[in-house]
Amino acid sequence: TNDFPSYLIPPDVHEAGITMPFEHRLCLLVAALRTNNITFCSVGNSSSPISATYIPTIINSSSQILYCSANVPSDSSMAHASAAAFALMAINRTNPAGNSRFCCTTSYGVDKYTYVPFFPASRSDNEGSGVR
Repeated sequence: TNDFPSYLIPPDVHEAGITMPFEHRLCLLVAALRTNNITFCSVGNSSSPISATYIPTIINSSSQILYCSANVPSDSSMAHASAAAFALMAINRTNPAGNSRFCCTTSYGVDKYTYVPFFPASRSDNEGSGVR
């Protein structure tokens, strides 16, 4: 999956007035998914602190259709980790479903391809779901 900034966020803030704004792109995506009865879509990941600020809007705008993630590399700034953590907190404050539909990973150690959870992605209180 491509990272969501590559197709949801206008390429240049200064061009936002002449390109399709983020909210409109998001609405078009959700409408197309609903029209085609698609109930699950991962929009990809956020790979920067700035793009992580869009995550709560993506999750909360889609009536449980859209999912996304963030990758916080071990060599990234604290701002990046904080932005991902704040995204999760914002989702949990505004999302009554109890499933954040958001996951964050980080690479840690020598192998840059070894990813570990940064924080829990979701939970379920449904009996028999096997997820706690």
